[in-house]
Amino acid sequence: MASAVQHRGSIPLVWFQETSRLNIRPDIILKPDVDYKATRLHFENLALRYGNPVIILNLIKTREKKPRESLLRAEFAKAIHYINKSLPDDKRLKFLHMDLSKLSRRKGTNVLALLTKVASDVLDLTEFLHCEISTSTKPDDTSR
Repeated sequence: MASAVQHRGSIPLVWFQETSRLNIRPDIILKPDVDYKATRLHFENLALRYGNPVIILNLIKTREKKPRESLLRAEFAKAIHYINKSLPDDKRLKFLHMDLSKLSRRKGTNVLALLTKVASDVLDLTEFLHCEISTSTKPDDTSR
């Protein structure tokens, strides 16, 4: 038996979007959080609940014509770097970035294969082992 925890959620920074009926893609507004207290608290909570390592797979766009998500991506990377400076090596957050939008537009790119490779690397990082024991496909000889 094996298990792993995947926690999906909003980017743990202090940010918001103003709602508007006219603008279907409202601007993202970052609020200053110099010490990244909210971000730190979020990851401390995850480490307490699930243990280390905490691995972050960031799928936010890297570049956009009008920066929106990419603003969060850059600030999120800064936050993780800042938080990691105060953590011992074995407790540092593992930050993996993959611009899924960009990769999916590349001709000949198998995004699923890339994500499978990332999943495999994550299992290696967590030293997670899964061993499946196959049952025999030979029918039992119960006629004797």
